[in-house]
Amino acid sequence: MRRLDLARHGRRRCEGGTLSLELSIIAPLLLMIGVLFIAYGRYGQTTGLLEQGVRDSARSATQTRSEQDMATAIERVRKKTAAELPQSCGDSLKVSDVKLEGGGSTDAFARGTFVTVTYSCQLTMSDLLLPGWSDRTLTRSFTSRLDPNRGVYQ
Repeated sequence: MRRLDLARHGRRRCEGGTLSLELSIIAPLLLMIGVLFIAYGRYGQTTGLLEQGVRDSARSATQTRSEQDMATAIERVRKKTAAELPQSCGDSLKVSDVKLEGGGSTDAFARGTFVTVTYSCQLTMSDLLLPGWSDRTLTRSFTSRLDPNRGVYQ
């Protein structure tokens, strides 16, 4: 009986510290996976909000009656979108392009014209300390059509 007790105690001494070794190997991998989840989540949330903002901007532009009102509507939606985005992207958010095309008239703001709005911003991921993920330039566009029945009254 005494011999069995010694064998048990001997095994415990040999296995001592294996949990620390396993944890020191697995912990950095789990930490890296967690940081990647955060990075992909931030990227996905930012692109979703950017797409929503550019879509809302183009749609609000098509509901205006003049090019001046259109510019005001686009800027109003841009400011609202910038407030919802992460700070790095919100601070650098700009309307990089607004195109009016295809109205079939000499007037650029004629009914049936397509309005394309493009947003771009810089998304910073340097705080996550991921190699190769420093800054990303995100650009999104959306096209909406001015009402083809604009100005037609029955």
